Amino acid sequence: MIFLPQKERTRIDQQKQEQSDQEEKAREAKEGLEICLSEADSSLEGSFIALCRDEVRISGGDNATCSAGTIEDKIGFMIASNLYDSLFKRILDKREKDRVECYKKYPQK
Repeated sequence: MIFLPQKERTRIDQQKQEQSDQEEKAREAKEGLEICLSEADSSLEGSFIALCRDEVRISGGDNATCSAGTIEDKIGFMIASNLYDSLFKRILDKREKDRVECYKKYPQK
């Protein structure tokens, strides 16, 4: 068994603690980013559903179609749609701005 001087043990313990702290910060940043991006998507989805339901009410369609599909499906519909074009563009722009803010708030290494 080798006994390290107290100073060396303290230095090693500090290094371990610093590494542990860095790993914890990285984990928290990753989780924060995932939550933030999810909130940006939820905001887009809520806005999309509201516009879609307005269109369904006007056209006499089915509300269930507004909630169906993935976020990518909804984005694809917004991009392809001429209806509410400027509103859809604002929704997409807001999502992109929110996502950029997420990456600034929770930078990844």
